[in-house]
Amino acid sequence: MPVPSDVSDVVLHYLPVRAKAEHLRVLLHHANCTFEDKIYGFADGAWPAAKEAHTFTFDRLPMLTFTKGGQKFAIPEGVAISNLVSKWAGLAPADDEEAALADAAYSAAGDVFKIELIYNGFIKDKEANDKFLAGAVTHLKHMQELLGTNAFFGTQALCAADFLLFFLCDSMMAYRPELLEDMPELKTWFAKVREFPAMAKYLEVRSDIAAAAW
Repeated sequence: MPVPSDVSDVVLHYLPVRAKAEHLRVLLHHANCTFEDKIYGFADGAWPAAKEAHTFTFDRLPMLTFTKGGQKFAIPEGVAISNLVSKWAGLAPADDEEAALADAAYSAAGDVFKIELIYNGFIKDKEANDKFLAGAVTHLKHMQELLGTNAFFGTQALCAADFLLFFLCDSMMAYRPELLEDMPELKTWFAKVREFPAMAKYLEVRSDIAAAAW
């Protein structure tokens, strides 16, 4: 379904890193959804203040807020946000089996996330990065097994899991460009996702949030 006509005041709340919000931004752009990308910084005290004031459910981000039919909504947790926005973008899997595979891929991609966070600069230690990236390679090979002969993790159509894993790989490949060289199926998948019109367009215009950490 497209973005409902009575939806307004859409705001994606996140931190000054790409991390868990980048795939959500692509989904929102693909849905032609006008939204505010609201960033809560560390150095300026915005994020510590928001946590102290318990501004967000579970005291973590991302969160999507919007108004629909006069009612205000605040959706926490990336998986819930991605499921909703995927429907707005017309990228929700067509049947239950594809949805189950897509959910499995999204959850499994999330297991790689600690690698991405380390590369984003929370731990600036080459030995630590190398250690975690070695673990990521093993996990990515499992992701390749899950992909199998399918074009995407939603089987034949893109889904949120494709966008999430794409940006995780993109981040790690900035540190290790050859990351996917021994995974031909995943390398081919990565190229296909990059060529998706909404992705290609977004990569041209995306902000430089935490760009130095990529």
